[in-house]
Amino acid sequence: MKEKFNLLHDKFPEISNLLRPPTTDSTLLVKAKSLDLPSDYYDIYSMFDGEEDDSNGVFGLHKLLPLSESLAKQITDKDELKDIPNKYQYDLFVPVFKTPGRQMIGYAKHGDEWDFAEYDIWLSKHQEESVNGFLHVFFDKLEKDGYTTEDGINGLIDIDEM
Repeated sequence: MKEKFNLLHDKFPEISNLLRPPTTDSTLLVKAKSLDLPSDYYDIYSMFDGEEDDSNGVFGLHKLLPLSESLAKQITDKDELKDIPNKYQYDLFVPVFKTPGRQMIGYAKHGDEWDFAEYDIWLSKHQEESVNGFLHVFFDKLEKDGYTTEDGINGLIDIDEM
């Protein structure tokens, strides 16, 4: 995965510099490990502790949340954890990415299982199945020059969404 982030640095050094070094806060790390999330959650946070405050989102305007914010923004309210169209109930949502609006993408737990999901008005499974899947799609598009920058936006913009 490190080589993929090197590609990001080579193509957009100013954008890759928005990624923060990993946290050394042992209390946060213990709290995160206690959730028993999928391993790629811990993998991304072992490399980076989110993005700088002024970032609009390195990952196609999806901002990697700092670990402290990911843990603080957990959703446990059962009314907010419903996948309404599929009539499915989740127990917990732990965000990993946030868009400039209010959408968050992360892991939703039901029983002992985790789904990669997006939260806006309600929870629903995300088209990608994991943080690694999300990053794979991002880096595949990056290799094909599918992102650009624009004055006043501190992040990468998906060319297909312009």
